[in-house]
Amino acid sequence: MLSRSVFESFLCYYIALESVAIAVANGNADFGLDYHRETKPERRQRTVNCIQEKHRSYEDDPIKFVKEAYLDCLYGITEKVRRISEIVFGSDHDCLRALFEERDASSLSAIRSQIAHGEFTLISRDDETLVRRRLPEMARICKDFLVKIAFLLKPSESFPQWSGKVSSHVGFSDPRNILVVSHESMLPSKDWRIRGEWCD
Repeated sequence: MLSRSVFESFLCYYIALESVAIAVANGNADFGLDYHRETKPERRQRTVNCIQEKHRSYEDDPIKFVKEAYLDCLYGITEKVRRISEIVFGSDHDCLRALFEERDASSLSAIRSQIAHGEFTLISRDDETLVRRRLPEMARICKDFLVKIAFLLKPSESFPQWSGKVSSHVGFSDPRNILVVSHESMLPSKDWRIRGEWCD
């Protein structure tokens, strides 16, 4: 991201990943993941389990317990992103650990929360240094997540490699190269999903 603010850049990468993950978790998109959306009793049980786990983790810090339990268990954004990321990367992937396990005092998801909720500030050199140090990692994970989603790759499948032998240039100054429609129903009803073999 081409923002001068390291905080804005970090949030843009995280939110790009988060938006897609939440769309899948909420049943608004599939991307070939075949994600089973939980029933109401399953959601309730998961919420109870999450709250109990948070209570054990933050027994000595009730304020942090309430904040973490509300954000992660009741509102559930972090948990939704975790579940979908686990499907995309696999349950024991380095990207998953970076997103949700503490390293350098924070996981990437914790850094996202601290920036979004104003706990990190540009006034603090330590905050800025931490975010700047983890920004390339966040950018790489976001790219890997979105590429895996776009190419419908399973966790065990590697990224397609582009040979570089074929290229094409489309000039957008020529109106013949641009098609604008008022509604998607005017387009052919084919499967428009990107295929890995197209990049060979």
